[in-house]
Amino acid sequence: MLAGPEEDKYDVHHTRLVRHSAYFRKLLAGKQSDDAPVVVKVPKISATYFEMYCHWVYTSELDYEALDYDDGAPCFVELNSRLQEETDESEREDLLDAISEQSRILADHLIRFWIHADLFEDAKCQNTISDELTKWFFDEHIPTSISPSTIAFVDEQTRPGCPLRQFCIDWIDNESGVGSKGSKRECLGEKAPKWLLLELLSLKMRREEGEWEEEEEDPREADKKGRYYICLLSE
Repeated sequence: MLAGPEEDKYDVHHTRLVRHSAYFRKLLAGKQSDDAPVVVKVPKISATYFEMYCHWVYTSELDYEALDYDDGAPCFVELNSRLQEETDESEREDLLDAISEQSRILADHLIRFWIHADLFEDAKCQNTISDELTKWFFDEHIPTSISPSTIAFVDEQTRPGCPLRQFCIDWIDNESGVGSKGSKRECLGEKAPKWLLLELLSLKMRREEGEWEEEEEDPREADKKGRYYICLLSE
């Protein structure tokens, strides 16, 4: 496979791609050869996220090492492990600052990878990404934000009712996740999508007026496990 505008080369078994992805089943239909490798170009697919997807189809795990962190900074997972072992308060504060920045980068990457998995028509991959987003940014209460450019990308690439839009709404609405009002403004940017602003306003008004239906739970208190899943139509 030649991925991205630079045509980065990836050697992937045909059977692995078609087993996981309806998109590649259609793209590779009739192109399998027993004699020689088949070269397929996918210039509109990011090489970074195709590399992550190659790792996924072989392991069913997310590959954090494929992500391009600025200035060679350690992976977010490594930083988090170091924080658990560090006892010096000054060092812990430095690590927390680094985690906040790196986790923002991680959130942006995972959200963009989710959108690529949507293109690949791989609901299991999308649900695994949703589990990671839920674990790191709700269950673990890691301080971070979602960049305005990623919010704009979600707006451009998804449709109303998309679980990823719901994640963005919940994340920005969630006080324990967003932190200060300043970080909330940072997430929204100057041109936040209308659907996001309307949902946040609706939640704010309902919360102030106590207008929750019987047996309905405030999204801030709801269990996020499975909340952002794509339904699996078949195995």
